[in-house]
Amino acid sequence: MKLFLKRDLSADNNAFTVYDELGCVKYLVLSKQPGSKSKINLSVCDSDGKPVARIRKVPIAGTNTFMLKANKRRVTLVLLITSKGMYCNFYGVNWHISGELVTKNFSIMDVDNSLIMQHFHFADRCELEINDEVNELFCLTTAICVNLINTTDARALQTA
Repeated sequence: MKLFLKRDLSADNNAFTVYDELGCVKYLVLSKQPGSKSKINLSVCDSDGKPVARIRKVPIAGTNTFMLKANKRRVTLVLLITSKGMYCNFYGVNWHISGELVTKNFSIMDVDNSLIMQHFHFADRCELEINDEVNELFCLTTAICVNLINTTDARALQTA
């Protein structure tokens, strides 16, 4: 299944819009920031506006830690930015990342090295090729979390 993730820069609370291959809106990612910009709280809603997944950023110093909730399951995603690159660990699933997180061109692999998802970054959107439909929401929320991290395409991290 192919999905397209586009950042929504409008003034309302939409953070991302997710389209299917036909260009129809499949998911809306809504921002619920409770006042502080350091706290990220996102809700993934289907095309009818029903919440189907949640993303919450956990304030742990030195990391970008996200709690992903969907289908009554939880996965923790930890992204660590170092001078040598960005590293990713999943807790709750046996997945790992292959590719370049900094340039946002990567794959999610299962413990047996089977392909779960491929993520391709373009100037105006991201393309997600999801091979595991059961974990579609966790793949989508992982892609959203990676796209929340501000990096440049040239291996240097942006300063705040």
